[in-house]
Amino acid sequence: MAITWWDNGTGKRIEQTHEGRVLDVTRSEVRVMSDIWANQITATVLDEQGAVVTVDCGTDFELCARSGQVIVDAPEDALQAYQAAKAAKAAQQAADEVEHRARNLVLQVHVGSAVVVRRGRKVPRGTTGIVTRIVSGCYGLRATVKDNTGTAHWVDPDNLDVIHPMLKDGEPIPGATWADIRAHMNANQIRIPIKGETVRLKASPEIVGSVFWTQDARIGFKASPDAEPTWTDAYSVEIQDTDGTFIGYEIPESEFRVWAVPLGRVKHLPPPMNRTREIQATGNVVTLKDHKGRVLLTCPVKALPDILAQMT
Repeated sequence: MAITWWDNGTGKRIEQTHEGRVLDVTRSEVRVMSDIWANQITATVLDEQGAVVTVDCGTDFELCARSGQVIVDAPEDALQAYQAAKAAKAAQQAADEVEHRARNLVLQVHVGSAVVVRRGRKVPRGTTGIVTRIVSGCYGLRATVKDNTGTAHWVDPDNLDVIHPMLKDGEPIPGATWADIRAHMNANQIRIPIKGETVRLKASPEIVGSVFWTQDARIGFKASPDAEPTWTDAYSVEIQDTDGTFIGYEIPESEFRVWAVPLGRVKHLPPPMNRTREIQATGNVVTLKDHKGRVLLTCPVKALPDILAQMT
């Protein structure tokens, strides 16, 4: 039967086309006027040269002059080849989406990222270290980068590049993918201690105590309530396990993350979200903060995708 065309005004049959060459038929919504949507039928067919093309078969909009009635009638071998190509394309698109998301996550500077300073005036270019804190200020976000000597540097996150053994010049090394790098990062991430846990300094194992204060990746711990506190970051300590040994734990990606929010992405949102400059995800809670670090809104972590979608 192929595609049978009808005049929507008179209801009369006009013609029949693409006989023996129809591979597929799909239905979708399209905007036919500024405030009007309609259902559209599209046929996938083989043209006279054997190439796969699409044919618009009309909509249910009242001003559509003619419409096509579509019946798939291509030979079985052509249908199988088309379905195989369609499945391969869908698989490639899914793989590309995974890579795209992994790339964004790998290159995003957050607490725990290994970074290098690529520009700026106050901190020498080429300085490397671990991001231990990201805070908002009057002039935007600032990151604390702790180098291998233990010195902390305040740097604009935009002046930092994420570094990793599987990255070279900002791209995956041969044989690696962005998803591979992201998986490696997750597998080697250290859990941030919580209040009440016993920790010890990696550099001085004799310094042991109970955590009484945490903020971002910074912690404070002491041996007893009256003892002098030790202030450090979570990447400088080991946590005591239930059997008494001290180890570092892996954590899921969502335990602590920070997003910088440009003002231009939130100006259109209703108050107080239009003042958001930073988003923090900790455990099951998402916190929105303004440029001074003041809390604007808290919500469950399951709402995070919707929040980020509104800011695109």
